[in-house]
Amino acid sequence: MRFTLTIFIAFAAAATAAPLSFNRDIRPILSNNCYQCHGPDSAARKAKLRLDREADSRAERKGGTRAIVPGNLTESELIYRITTDDADEKMPPADSHRKLTLKQIETLKQWVKEGGKYERHWSFIPPKAAPLPKVKLKTWPRNGVDHFILARLEAEGLKPSPEADKATLLRRVSFDLIGLPPTLAQLNAFLADKSPKAFEKVVDRLLASPRYGEHMARYWLDAARYADTNGFQSDSTRNQWHWRDWVVDALNRNMPFDQFTIEQLAGDLLPKPSLGQLIATGFNRNHMLNGEGGAIAAETQVEYVVDRVETTGTVWLGLTVGCARCHDHKYDPISQNEFYQLFAFFNALPERGGGDMEPTIKVPTPEQSTKLKQLETTLAGHQAVLNKPLARFDIEREQWETPLRREIEQTGRLDGWRRLKPDSAESANGSELKIQDDASVLATGKLPDNDDYTLTFSTDLAGITGIRLETLTDPSLKGGGPGREGNFVLTGFELQPGINELDLGNLEQRFDSGLMKKGAKRIDIDITSQRLLVLDVGDGDNGISSDWANWGEPILEGPDGTLKLTDLDWHSATTDYREVLKDRNAKGEPQRIDGRPLKWGIGTHAKSRVVFVLPEGYTRFRATVGPDTGALEEVPNAQTSIRFFVRVSTRGRPGKLEPLPFASAVAEFNQDGLPVAGAIDGDPKSGWGIWKKDFDYNQPRKAVFRLKETWPAGEGTRFTLRLRHKHDAKKHLLGRFRVSVTAAPEPSIEMRDGLPGEIVHILSTPPAKRLAKQRDSLARHHRSLMPDFIAARRGGETTRAAIKKLNDSLGSTMVMRDSAKPRDTFLLVRGVYDQPDKSQSIQPGVPASLPGLAKRGRANRLDLARWLTDPNHPLTARVTVNRYWQHFFGIGLVKTTEDFGVQGERPEHPRLLDWLATEFVQSGWNVKHLHRLIVTSATYRQASANAQSEQADPANTWFARAPIRRLSAEQVRDGLLAVSGELDLESGGEGVVADESNRRSIYRKVMRNSPDEVMHTFDSPDHISHMPQRNVTTTATQSLLLLNSEWTRNRAAALAKRLTKRHPGNAEAQVAAAHELAFGQAPLPSQLNDALAFLDACGAANKPSGLAALAEYCHVLMNANAFLYVD
Repeated sequence: MRFTLTIFIAFAAAATAAPLSFNRDIRPILSNNCYQCHGPDSAARKAKLRLDREADSRAERKGGTRAIVPGNLTESELIYRITTDDADEKMPPADSHRKLTLKQIETLKQWVKEGGKYERHWSFIPPKAAPLPKVKLKTWPRNGVDHFILARLEAEGLKPSPEADKATLLRRVSFDLIGLPPTLAQLNAFLADKSPKAFEKVVDRLLASPRYGEHMARYWLDAARYADTNGFQSDSTRNQWHWRDWVVDALNRNMPFDQFTIEQLAGDLLPKPSLGQLIATGFNRNHMLNGEGGAIAAETQVEYVVDRVETTGTVWLGLTVGCARCHDHKYDPISQNEFYQLFAFFNALPERGGGDMEPTIKVPTPEQSTKLKQLETTLAGHQAVLNKPLARFDIEREQWETPLRREIEQTGRLDGWRRLKPDSAESANGSELKIQDDASVLATGKLPDNDDYTLTFSTDLAGITGIRLETLTDPSLKGGGPGREGNFVLTGFELQPGINELDLGNLEQRFDSGLMKKGAKRIDIDITSQRLLVLDVGDGDNGISSDWANWGEPILEGPDGTLKLTDLDWHSATTDYREVLKDRNAKGEPQRIDGRPLKWGIGTHAKSRVVFVLPEGYTRFRATVGPDTGALEEVPNAQTSIRFFVRVSTRGRPGKLEPLPFASAVAEFNQDGLPVAGAIDGDPKSGWGIWKKDFDYNQPRKAVFRLKETWPAGEGTRFTLRLRHKHDAKKHLLGRFRVSVTAAPEPSIEMRDGLPGEIVHILSTPPAKRLAKQRDSLARHHRSLMPDFIAARRGGETTRAAIKKLNDSLGSTMVMRDSAKPRDTFLLVRGVYDQPDKSQSIQPGVPASLPGLAKRGRANRLDLARWLTDPNHPLTARVTVNRYWQHFFGIGLVKTTEDFGVQGERPEHPRLLDWLATEFVQSGWNVKHLHRLIVTSATYRQASANAQSEQADPANTWFARAPIRRLSAEQVRDGLLAVSGELDLESGGEGVVADESNRRSIYRKVMRNSPDEVMHTFDSPDHISHMPQRNVTTTATQSLLLLNSEWTRNRAAALAKRLTKRHPGNAEAQVAAAHELAFGQAPLPSQLNDALAFLDACGAANKPSGLAALAEYCHVLMNANAFLYVD
């Protein structure tokens, strides 16, 4: 009875106190005991009753009851159910294994008496900055943080701790802001600085250090589940370190957190995104990739999107949105449909699932970036020369064209050399012949002893009298060339009409289709008395590989009947691409012309020639010709352009074409004993060379080969040129060269390059009668002939090639990039990938319990990012400042950093949380401002010892003292390297293997399946999923690792060497420096005496045994709590 009376008195007293708060007092009871069956989850809901919403709790139910009748305990079904003794009626039911305490029952009754008022969940209400509370100890607060903390302490009857000593404070803030212990110089400077703002100066120095971003990035990488491998069994390597470096740089530059958010969630959707903004989107590509053989691509693609939703929900919203994947959230107001609305934001990538890393972008390393900038500067210089105004060269142009106009007036023509760009270039022995934009050919790759170059050309020039060979220099050749090894010996120079062609006699053209891009044309020609039928396919010189051609259903007709042409064997069939086939296109597929399937036919590709020897008695040839329909359908935006010719000849059988004979050869320079005439004499032991002792032979040279008889050539002419290198001088091959032809009566080396017909026509026109367009064309052509222009053009080509080669060598990193047409999103029944509810396509959206999106219509990730960073958003700023508070104090103002929902902890200091959140937003989302505010507060500067606080508040949730925190895994490793003097502070770049490098831990290669020993032992996350808060353990394996690992002992030995070098022969100074490096504090006298006794027992400090003893002592310090913890 006394117990019951005590309870009654206690709650009677409570009833006269301040009214109950739904969020503070009631929601936790309902959430833990009732929402499982009467909450947001429609699938799990019992009796169609919701207790998480006020309207539902008041609604009249079957039988006329209401769960809650404000102010009326008797009529409230909730009160009846929680107080009844009827086991069938009692709530929570026995099988739920939940039971309300007497205190909870009385709290619910009191709440109903007070009107049963609901409140929105505290974290869904936008924060508002409360005025700074009044405090009694007015001299203690240093900024707004302290007012809120002190007000709470005074309410609890506690006093804050005194300020920590300077050495302790320096070590604490150094580890907190840059993750490293202070150096001896920094410690001594701070201790010597007696100014009132000495600590603030230290904070500003640390915030400006490049080490700051490296340290702070570690926590963001945890949240983003960053790793350098894909995970799963293969755990193959990926190149996401570009994103890691972006994070470090963004934090060092103090990028506003709203922009930091936007660029990572949607940098690719910004207008004209920079490379950095694209790299930033790698945040949502840090999830694992399952490329295992048994993995189902569609299933893994869904898992990747789910991972993005869950990570975004935790990192920015602080909500367990993943709980709504399979059903409505059981506690928070997030429906399953709303989960898939969030899912739709991230479901637009052109990813296939499995191990597919696309989409990716090419990203240069810092060294490659520097080289690219240099090349781009060089290219800009060349381009500046090419872009000089044409008017600047009017005088030179007039001087150039005057003699040309005179020659035209006197002779009616302009002779010159016409450059020819090869159609093909092949090597007999493995050299790689590359056709350049300036019509030259560059030999690279394998360097054989001897070689034959075979080149094919096309020309319309009639009456060819000579060929010019220019041997050119190039930086890729030894000494600049023009031979591959500097010199060359050309033993053979042969010109053969045609390309592997036959002597077909005098061909008469009977059909020309004209250029065809699609459709069909019919052939019906007379072939009476003809013995050869030649079927040619040309192209429009458009460089397109979709020039597939069909000779459809070709037949021969005569008095005695018809014959399918495909029933005959052709005499020869050649094509520049693939092969000629019967009854199939050149790809081996069924033939179609203009969409109509062919019954038979000949399939080929431009350029091609098929020759038939005709049987006697046939008088007509009929066929249908046109581009192959299949090729047009296969190639997007096909630009087919082909031309069909039918030619006939009365020649009985084809003969063999012989090379054209040359009358003579001249060169502007000949090597002694190797004159150019040796290239056309048929003797492989003779030939043309250009070497001369003590002479710079690495220069361009020209040779002219005069034909014995004028070659008619003309429109449609093709020919083959063979350059032979058979001399005993091995590897003396042409390196870079160019071919020209002329129709001039007397070809010569001195003769100028020929001019295009258009330019000759303009020169033939009196200057006063030229059109503006003609004047411009003439000025541009003249400019193109000037030496500086030619050098700049060549330099630009070389530089562009170097840029392309460098770009081709760049590594790739995964990014976000939406498809032009996003895939449809459907609710997945029970969250299973292959059970979509296709009754309704789900559009991107956000939970209705939170503010709506600003955008009308279909939203994208950029809209989501802007929604998250809207100043009025209730969660983002709170979640972020709470995570930073957790960083500095070991525990957040909301303990459940990952859960600000109904099941999460309420903030211990709600007004401080909201004040910090609003301050953060109002500062422009300035992260460094927030960090400076926290670490310069009196709250942060407190000492860790406070007996009163330890007894009244063991968990230190009121912050009456500084927390004692164990160093993180990275701080342990980097701290040991820093103390030993071995830490490598090189920034950025590809991850390194931790055991093989002394670089900071942020730059180690994070392998999901092979964690580093030190990292794993000291609670580094597994990087499988996002980690907003690390577990902190104290285990025997940690002590064993530090005591026994070779890596730790090596650090101790390195520290001992550092100390002996710094203080040779001075054991006392060595011990003092060791303590200051490891602990940030000078040793106490007793510690110094113990250390010296230890060293004396092992021998003098500077002897070998003494060095070993000092290493052992350093090893002891590295295992001490004073090193492993900050206080």
